[in-house]
Amino acid sequence: MTWVLGWPLEIDWAVKYAKKRNLCKEGTEDIEQLYHAAGFDITRRLGVPPEDVPVLACWDNYDLKAVYALYVDKKARSADKARMRLSKMPPKRVAFKLGCMLGVDEAPKWYEYDGGRPYGSDYSDSDSSEDEDSTSTESEPDSPTSDHHDQMADSVAERAHDADATPRTSKLEIPELVDKAVQTE
Repeated sequence: MTWVLGWPLEIDWAVKYAKKRNLCKEGTEDIEQLYHAAGFDITRRLGVPPEDVPVLACWDNYDLKAVYALYVDKKARSADKARMRLSKMPPKRVAFKLGCMLGVDEAPKWYEYDGGRPYGSDYSDSDSSEDEDSTSTESEPDSPTSDHHDQMADSVAERAHDADATPRTSKLEIPELVDKAVQTE
């Protein structure tokens, strides 16, 4: 298994960031466009090549997220066994700058790297005898945006049609969004 130490680019935060910095045309409510604009702006403002702090598709429990990777441990079998080597990490100033730009209050944490397996598959690196082509729709996790939408209070959900009240996140397809946001080597 591969584990990634870093911080995720959360959808709600990225949308607010993009709007605050006017990264898209005025009045843009396209969540996907705002999310990408925020991600590219943060990568550009870091001042280092994108391969020094790549954005990788990772799992946070059952949620697929785009994570800014400070370090990748390709040998660890679990997050508890994952270890970082300071010599392979970006400079400390870059990590602090990234943390400040993402507005995080906690230290980076370990995320399981997706590694390109199909979204919703039960395939794991530790059990190679499992058929990769067999997927079950029952095991497919819900989209984080649908969870977010389901948890909204009824009164807030009624106002969701108003573009000024809340962005419409229910149309966002997380797997596609993360795949587009992930930088390839």
